[in-house]
Amino acid sequence: MDIKVVDDEIMLSDGRVIRMPVKQTEEKEKEKSKGKIKVDKVPNVWGSSAGAGSDYFDLYRKQRNEENERIELMEKRWKEYTQNQIFQISSQKKYQNRSSTSGEDEMVKSDKEESEEDKSDKMGTAHPVDTDTFLVVKEGEEELF
Repeated sequence: MDIKVVDDEIMLSDGRVIRMPVKQTEEKEKEKSKGKIKVDKVPNVWGSSAGAGSDYFDLYRKQRNEENERIELMEKRWKEYTQNQIFQISSQKKYQNRSSTSGEDEMVKSDKEESEEDKSDKMGTAHPVDTDTFLVVKEGEEELF
């Protein structure tokens, strides 16, 4: 069964009619959920509790472990994101370099030249990538800046 949308009509004093659509409950719920911003707040009430009882240590340890896991997950996602962005930029530059070459002689390469490029890629030679806009994280470091 289809539900018809009923329009509310308002007649102004000069004779004009203004129609205002009646909002459905689903639309209202969507609008409410759009405007909310979810903030992760982790209250650390056990940080400096000098005279706390023995049960507070277990609660503190649980909260600390959850927070550490959350931070590690955020760091992992950020690292994946930056690596993906760097890869996308390098692949776009390669594509632009290939499409910008003119002439069929330059576009067609011999198998030997292509295999040499593949070897250099596998050997680990770095491609010039503009990383000014990205945060580059070194593997051995623990802190992110």
